[in-house]
Amino acid sequence: MNKDFTLKKWSPTLKIWVSAAFFMILSYWTTQVNAQPSGKYGPESKNYSVPGGAYFVSPNGTGKAPCSEGNPCSLPLALQNAPEGSTIVMKGGTYRTSKYSTTTIRRRLTIQPYPGVTVILKGSEVKRDWVASGSTWKGSWSSLVGKPDNDDGRAVGIENPMADHRDMVYINGQSQWQVSNKSEVGPGKFYVDYSSKTIYIGSDPSGKQVEISAQWWGLNSYGVSASGITIRGLKFMHYTDAGIFIGSPGAIVENNEIVWNAAAGIRVQNASDVVLKNNLFAYNACQGGGIAYADRIIITENSFIKNNNEKFNRNSWSASGIKILWTKDAEVRNNRFEDNDANGIWLDARANNAKIVNNFVKNNSRNGIHCEISNDAIIAGNVVLESGKDEMLQGTGISVANSSGVKVYNNTLYNNEVALDVVEFSRNQGDPNDPYITRNTIVKNNILSEAFFDGYPSALYHMKKKECDDKVIAEQDNNAYYRSKAGDPDLAVRWKVNSSNCGDEERLETIQEFRNKLGYEKNGFGIQGGSDPFFVDAGLDNFRLKSTSLAIKSGAPLPSDVAQAMGWEGGKAVDIGAYQSNISQSPTAKTGNLPWKETFTTSDRSTDDNGLSDGSAWKLNRGSMSDNAAFNVMSERLQARGTVGEGSWHSEKINITGQKANISLMLYSQGALEDKYNPDYVKVYYRVDGLDFLLKEAIGNIGSTGIKVSASDIRGTSLEL
Repeated sequence: MNKDFTLKKWSPTLKIWVSAAFFMILSYWTTQVNAQPSGKYGPESKNYSVPGGAYFVSPNGTGKAPCSEGNPCSLPLALQNAPEGSTIVMKGGTYRTSKYSTTTIRRRLTIQPYPGVTVILKGSEVKRDWVASGSTWKGSWSSLVGKPDNDDGRAVGIENPMADHRDMVYINGQSQWQVSNKSEVGPGKFYVDYSSKTIYIGSDPSGKQVEISAQWWGLNSYGVSASGITIRGLKFMHYTDAGIFIGSPGAIVENNEIVWNAAAGIRVQNASDVVLKNNLFAYNACQGGGIAYADRIIITENSFIKNNNEKFNRNSWSASGIKILWTKDAEVRNNRFEDNDANGIWLDARANNAKIVNNFVKNNSRNGIHCEISNDAIIAGNVVLESGKDEMLQGTGISVANSSGVKVYNNTLYNNEVALDVVEFSRNQGDPNDPYITRNTIVKNNILSEAFFDGYPSALYHMKKKECDDKVIAEQDNNAYYRSKAGDPDLAVRWKVNSSNCGDEERLETIQEFRNKLGYEKNGFGIQGGSDPFFVDAGLDNFRLKSTSLAIKSGAPLPSDVAQAMGWEGGKAVDIGAYQSNISQSPTAKTGNLPWKETFTTSDRSTDDNGLSDGSAWKLNRGSMSDNAAFNVMSERLQARGTVGEGSWHSEKINITGQKANISLMLYSQGALEDKYNPDYVKVYYRVDGLDFLLKEAIGNIGSTGIKVSASDIRGTSLEL
């Protein structure tokens, strides 16, 4: 737009005055304590005490029940004989569990390491007898898994067609890449001839340890009804499905490392009230955790890192840091999801009433948090950054798709491909009572800062619905938007309706346009240009608010359910974003002298504008006006008469950093105006940080009663009128 403020062909006197009411911020320190991302994730260093009556096991234990400390037994024997409520203590070393007939936990037991030792359970065995075969080495292997019978292949992407083949080879701890043809075998790669049960490797095994996967699960309670099983302080590796499988209610899995497994780190299925706490789920082939039919599961203080390392299809229904399906009332609270080559957190298929709160979600290749076909979720207090490193697919900080009643509050979204995406696609409605639609989304108190997607939709915020009157968004307000430079991304908001009856999509370059055209963000604000207005140091992942940030106490009070989910205090103004400062401040009207005011100094009937261009706050530009046009100041009024052309006046730059500005203008006209075919007009703009917004275009007779023009809650660093 970038226009000056224009007057054209007025023969009457035009009187305009401006009253700008600003707010200053009054601050004092309090001792608020709100739960927010803690920075403490993953296993804690603990020496669990050994209770009386414990059963002791060792990697090569040969003792008999009751498995004493001096004569430990094997793990299967202890699992079979330890009484209800007892503890199995594992001595240090590596347990090759594939040689056991079972590792199922059938009663309420606690399984933990001996104090001060490392316990590793592996689903692999060591192979030593290799035979050179050309440029490769080969050996027979009877414990092959291949592709599971129930795998239809749609979870596999073009980057690794062999991802769903579960066999794994490790040479000196380094994972080898499976190829589909013997001719492709080279250093770091292996091929399985399933017909002859032969494995070919491309790296010389001489003097090295070669491990090959041989067992489906590590410890498991699949199909077990016993409640309260506890697994803690252990390490699980090399299983062809998952390191741990929980199928029993009330289980506790804490302080474990679950890494390098062929599908998931952990599976929880048909098991309610499970707790996963302080675990590391890393380098698993498809997902860190697969959760299904696990009502009221609590997932807290875990690290999910670098999962989907076998590059399963990132757009399928499998690959993720964690995926939760067909589960009610799940809580995913204060976890770290980083560098997963897929979605970070994924709700799907009626994972209803979930609470996704206070998580740190960074550099996941698809969406940071994806809520799909899952109603009534609370997604709040999360820090989500750098989502979308997959060049082939759009990645979003938070994505809400075909899910109704979702509340998105107080998230900090920084430098994602798209910050926030609320959409409705055509989906197969398998259940008429659950129609897979997006309705009544509430988006409040979020910071949407920077985005970098250079394809469609190229916006900080993207909303897509099918019909004009679909109530996809119920409330959207008190959010803060920032782009360091115009056009990157293209838009602040892209508001798309897939119906020809609604006209073209709205391409909204600024939040002011969003407010003016669609009525949202009455208390929200956008900032463009300049240095980061919000965070202490985003480059160091420090997303706490600067003491001068406009986000402080600009948020709407939290409803009780959101406040309770977040562990925050409800009913009063909060900071925008995931982190709450200790500054309590509220916008208070400043009375008396305004931060800025204008005093006209030119004499009555003066035809020059020296008084305005000589250091006064207003400047005149006669533009295309004729020389005899009156364009001056008279009786403390700006006036234009007989202009027969365009001229403009504008204010100086007014510093509004850290403030809210309200503008009020009155327009009057006197005398005869030109006819409707060639009308006189006046246009009034204001400019925030270099971007122009049209406040009013008045055409024809305004009259002596006048027209009031106003705008409120303007925020930024500089304002011009």
